[in-house]
Amino acid sequence: MKKTVVVGIGNEIMGDDGVGIVAVREAQRLFPDLADYIEAPVGGLQLIESLSGYQRAILIDSVEGETAGKIHRLSADEAFAQPKLASPHDIDFGTALALAKELNLPIPEDIIVLAVEVKNAHTFGERLSDEIKAAMNELLIQIAALLKDF
Repeated sequence: MKKTVVVGIGNEIMGDDGVGIVAVREAQRLFPDLADYIEAPVGGLQLIESLSGYQRAILIDSVEGETAGKIHRLSADEAFAQPKLASPHDIDFGTALALAKELNLPIPEDIIVLAVEVKNAHTFGERLSDEIKAAMNELLIQIAALLKDF
């Protein structure tokens, strides 16, 4: 079983929703030997498949909130406690995670979510806002700390 995977979740053409993708690229550049890195513009069952075979996972995603750039460290259970339909063609990650556990699929025992608050994850644009750019160093420090703890 592989050790650790860092997954950046989001859509980089939706402005701040791309924070996970940008962060995972930068983490891979800075800490190439500490983990495997995956860009995940998908959710639900496809994301579960990419976690298969790892002992630990760090997921980086955006969450809409009032304080752009604020970073929350959550367990997967805390982050995905409220199931919802991700799209008409897939289930959300929380539901997929519960299903994977029920089926005893080889998913990580330790899943940490770094959720970065963004004011708007629904506006087209290929750039991160100034608030999210300013939070990137702190986000990378938290990723590094988690990788060293693992």
